[in-house]
Amino acid sequence: MKTMAILALAAAALWPTDQARAEPVPADPVARCAGVLRAIPILLYGATTAERIEPVGSRGCRLTGVTGTTGSISIAQITADRLDFERIYNGQLPDAITLDMQDVVIRTRDGFSILGTFDVSADYDLDVRTKVFTLKELTLRGSSIGEVSLSGEIEGYSLPHHGGFWPDDADQETIRLRRVRLHAIDGGFLSTAIFGLSGPGGPAAIDDVKREITANLATWPEFGVPGPAVAAMTAFVGDLPSPRRPITISATPSTPVPVSRLDPSDPGLRQAMERLNLVVTY
Repeated sequence: MKTMAILALAAAALWPTDQARAEPVPADPVARCAGVLRAIPILLYGATTAERIEPVGSRGCRLTGVTGTTGSISIAQITADRLDFERIYNGQLPDAITLDMQDVVIRTRDGFSILGTFDVSADYDLDVRTKVFTLKELTLRGSSIGEVSLSGEIEGYSLPHHGGFWPDDADQETIRLRRVRLHAIDGGFLSTAIFGLSGPGGPAAIDDVKREITANLATWPEFGVPGPAVAAMTAFVGDLPSPRRPITISATPSTPVPVSRLDPSDPGLRQAMERLNLVVTY
């Protein structure tokens, strides 16, 4: 997966790409904070309510007892700080946020809890002048998830005026990767995502998928991925669905790498990968 796609997914977890129409910012602090409910994607399955809404300073909000009217979403508490209400009510992403969501539960229509109960922590900044976007933290943590944490930094980036995170095609050519780090302690979520362990197939199907992934990994050195990184990822896949240790994937290029060069179809992929200083530990 391209690094830009990873960072896009991180931001997508915070804010939707299909924003509501522009509205005036309410003067009342409680009403103003109620608007945060419409700005978090996992709450967009339907209308949502909060038992208690509290302003925290001039740029923060705390919402307690958040539930979706369909019963599919519940969050014990949401705390958000450094909010730009003008941008939020204009249907745009804020250029900075600190967000914590505690005891998140997402249920299917038949009442099954998809990921168990988990917490989300996020913190990002965009320096509008230098066009540097820094994802300080995006962490999901829970008994069924384990812990998955992402951080990174890109340059040459501006938030789209139309809302959302993903830039227009013409703007993507200017974006360069400075660093990225993914750290995961699998509590079952990664294994489920890779193998679909809740579905049919059983151990035989899991072994087939592992062989396919391992064979694919064996070709990665041809694209500039270091051998030690491939060996660590291969060992991780071999231990699934019960990895014995955390896995960490990081890239710290000596000079920023254009993210467009990280596309598997790009002729400059190998050269870009060799510049990434990709390290995988397991």
